[in-house]
Amino acid sequence: MNQGLKTWLRVSRANFLPTVLLPYAVGSVFGARGRPFRGWVFVAGLAGSALTLLAANLFNEYWDHRLGADLTGKGFKPHYGGSRSIQERLVPPGAVRRAARLCLAAATAVGAGLSLSLGLPAVLLLGAGGAFLGWAYTAPPLSFVYRGWGEAAIFVAFGPLLVSGGYLLQSGRVDLPVLLLSPVSGFLIAGLLIVNELPDRPDDARAGKRNLAVRLGERKAVVVAGACLAGAYLAPVAGIAFRRLPPSFLLVLPTGWWAGRAWSAVRRSLRRGGEDYSAAAAGVLNLYFIFHIAAIVAGFF
Repeated sequence: MNQGLKTWLRVSRANFLPTVLLPYAVGSVFGARGRPFRGWVFVAGLAGSALTLLAANLFNEYWDHRLGADLTGKGFKPHYGGSRSIQERLVPPGAVRRAARLCLAAATAVGAGLSLSLGLPAVLLLGAGGAFLGWAYTAPPLSFVYRGWGEAAIFVAFGPLLVSGGYLLQSGRVDLPVLLLSPVSGFLIAGLLIVNELPDRPDDARAGKRNLAVRLGERKAVVVAGACLAGAYLAPVAGIAFRRLPPSFLLVLPTGWWAGRAWSAVRRSLRRGGEDYSAAAAGVLNLYFIFHIAAIVAGFF
């Protein structure tokens, strides 16, 4: 593979693109129940969502570098931390910022095009909300992750916005069932984010980041991460109990076995001083994939 392409895949953290695809697909499949699946709309919405994530990642790389985070990390890790591409002089900071702006502009254009072609202004509103959160997560003056609002921003972006966005593009509306389903992805990504914050806690604290791992400390943050994972299971059960979601979403419950194992692996690794933490964090990421695949299958029935 071309070295320049490899560098940009690394700095944009393109390996996290499936974290956008999966919640978007859950909403899309659920929205298409009982009606024809609109393939071109799905692909266009996915492209806009992916471009927004890439923009957010690139802004994060640029501003974390400018604000002093990730400067003293222990090298590039695939599942957490920054790519360290700027710190290793693989790409200049200005180029990263320009790429972030380009991705954000392209995502906005896709959202506007979909909104106009489908006659759904809400598509542009949801897309604008995602673009705003992607920029404001790290970039001043808001810098949500530095002010203690990072986890909430990620919860909203990957939960209500992505799931409801996929549902809206297929069904033409946003209603109560999808609003009950959408927090599932938000809880999962919030739990994954907290787990990924833990090994970077000393560096983040020095850089002024006020994320949950920094504010609560290691032990309490792990408990909150576990509560987020549990919330991902409670949301669909509540929706089924109130007869707003189909019973097929009970298919996600067997993945609770993976959730327990992943959370336990994180706790064990921390007790051992971070030994093999990358593998433990990967376990939570794998849970994210497995849960969403089960939810996508459930959405068909």
